[in-house]
Amino acid sequence: MSLSSMSFTEGGDSSGSRIDWESKAWMKEYEMILATEENISELIDECIEAGKYGLDLETTGLDARVFPVGVGENATRRTKDVIVGVCLSPAGIKKGVYIPLRHKGGEENNVRYSVFVEPFRRLSNSDSIAVFHNGKFDQEFLEFPGGEPLGQYDDHRTWEDTYLLAYLRNPKQKALGLKRLAKEELGKEMIELSELFPAGVKNLDFSLLDPSAEGVVEYACSDAICTIELEEKIKDQAITLKGKGPNKKNHSQAVIYA
Repeated sequence: MSLSSMSFTEGGDSSGSRIDWESKAWMKEYEMILATEENISELIDECIEAGKYGLDLETTGLDARVFPVGVGENATRRTKDVIVGVCLSPAGIKKGVYIPLRHKGGEENNVRYSVFVEPFRRLSNSDSIAVFHNGKFDQEFLEFPGGEPLGQYDDHRTWEDTYLLAYLRNPKQKALGLKRLAKEELGKEMIELSELFPAGVKNLDFSLLDPSAEGVVEYACSDAICTIELEEKIKDQAITLKGKGPNKKNHSQAVIYA
């Protein structure tokens, strides 16, 4: 495993304190791409063609409470924290994509929101299935971005959730976080957000990081990659479990999505 250096400052200036992050061996087998305004449409088309894709958001924080913003004709609703970037991974392809939208560090690498909206809505309106981990969180940000919704998730047939699948497989399992499940089920250790910041920094705001810096794209892409691979690994176990129970009789558990 190699060590790579990256820069960070509280103000988003990439010339400040240097940090070291440790790459994970499994990441070398994957293509991890920073989306641009030139390639975003092509990358999203891959998710549509795959028929299913991992979807995860990077945000300024964890506050998904929705508040009214604006007045009159401009009135809308928005989550307290906001989307910083979108992570995607098409099923069946060893690829992750990170779309940076609101980075203060390296803001020249951001995809303009106006450029992002059309292809992303084309994806969310397609027949391709979005796979989340704890989708309730991400869906609040997508449905209330401070303007027109980026997706509608009232129809449960349009999305799946590996957090819920893991719970259905074993309701007694208490630790259902993506990083733990990825390590236990996929043998993939993920990057901790704190690894991307200098020691002592308390405000771990992802938007302060330069998306082009080493470690940032890997961190973001691994969320979507592990989500889609986790779905492929545990879905069948969650939907139908067959075997001999304590009473020596066959038993099964079925969850119907249709």
